[in-house]
Amino acid sequence: MEKIKNKSIDKMLLVSIISFAILVIATVPLMLLGKYNHALGDDFFYGLKAKLAYDEGNIFSVFGAAAQGTKEQYFRWQGTYSAMYLMHLSPQFLGDTFYKIYPTILIGTLIISVFVLLYPIVVRIMKATYKEWIIISSVIAFMFVEFVPVMGEAFYWYNGSMYYTGFFALTLIFFGILINFLLDTKVVEVVAMSVLGIIIAGANYASLMPMLIIIFFLIIGLIIFKGGKKRVIGVGVSYGFILAGFLISVIAPGNALRQATSFGTTPVKAVLKSLYQAYNYIVGWNNVWLYIGLLAITPLYVKMIKKIEYNFRLPLLFIAIGFGVFASASCPTFYAQNNGGAARVFDLSWYMMVLYLYSAWFYLLGWAIKHIHKKDRFFYVLGGAAVAVVFGILTVLNLPQSSYMQLNSIKVTEAIVNGDAKYYEAQYQERMDIINSGETVLVFKPYDVPDSLKAVLYLGDMSGDINDANNRSFARFYYVESVMVSE
Repeated sequence: MEKIKNKSIDKMLLVSIISFAILVIATVPLMLLGKYNHALGDDFFYGLKAKLAYDEGNIFSVFGAAAQGTKEQYFRWQGTYSAMYLMHLSPQFLGDTFYKIYPTILIGTLIISVFVLLYPIVVRIMKATYKEWIIISSVIAFMFVEFVPVMGEAFYWYNGSMYYTGFFALTLIFFGILINFLLDTKVVEVVAMSVLGIIIAGANYASLMPMLIIIFFLIIGLIIFKGGKKRVIGVGVSYGFILAGFLISVIAPGNALRQATSFGTTPVKAVLKSLYQAYNYIVGWNNVWLYIGLLAITPLYVKMIKKIEYNFRLPLLFIAIGFGVFASASCPTFYAQNNGGAARVFDLSWYMMVLYLYSAWFYLLGWAIKHIHKKDRFFYVLGGAAVAVVFGILTVLNLPQSSYMQLNSIKVTEAIVNGDAKYYEAQYQERMDIINSGETVLVFKPYDVPDSLKAVLYLGDMSGDINDANNRSFARFYYVESVMVSE
């Protein structure tokens, strides 16, 4: 029996190593593509103050310049103070190399955040092994990076990706710390949550809205079910910092000026539209890989569920509440702009949808196991059949989009191997040659962008108007008189 047990452990170890290796292999091409990545659009507008401060002073003067830029935007444009501060530190002020490294840092942070979130859930609460934690985390992180809808706004464009994907990763880390705190109530975790909370509160509302909802009901639950004073106070303190940060962001004079240029809708309509948008996401982003991942970890789900005493009651209520939290990410943009937001908001919704579907399936499976006493094999068959049925129904509703069927790593690898990335890079170097030529009135040819790099490395260009804000910022960034892109 001991030999059989050891053999089983070895198999699980092998699966965990393979799972993590697949995740690493999948992300390597995405990171390598950063070699061809360059600042674009308002990266120069927001990064200009840091560049000028760095050239005229030293690295420490940059932080004051970023703070000054954040203050100006707070009164002129928007109140998201922590995101604005980072936007004013766009990495190209240190040189092009730092912008190329940035995607690797962001993708790595996103992956780490998944592991941080799931560790206390899988290992500490579900009593699973480290190997099972690695497998489940690897599968979910794989889904994040391989099928995110718009890679450019998720990973490569600094301002857009940092603002959404970056702060979403911080939100997952926050919840990982929060769950650890609920288990051991350490003061250091309250401090970490409070610091992270006020940082996250100063960024995008799409990440913040679900966070506010979850923590609010968590506090109510702790009070009703007598979760202990330490837990209530600890979570309450961190929530207070989040609300304070949210208030600072919301009351910014710049928000009113910006809102005057857009047209929103009523709170009720925003909620209804968000719910419908969430439904459309689930139907439209349906793809076979999503269900392969579910099938792969179903045996681990069964094993974990059988270890714990929780009864998994009211599964439909859990699914409904989870759907509402998932939908809430779209609510701020519908309220402010009466639309689902930019592509980077879609990217964030993709991450949330994966978490929602994988947690909803876990809860449903838990309910079935706790209320229908059969052998494990029955649940494996049940799991496979249910996943197949759901996939079939969604496929009939809306055939999976081809763009979400192909792995992002394969798309990127093709762009690197077939020369598309080098071709795009050569055009960028031509522009750098013009900048270094000594001319002060610069005219660039428009990029000839391969289809494989549209919405990946290329998300737009400067305009033909030398007075455009981004054009003027670019010109000052490189100390030339003017710059434009020819028609």
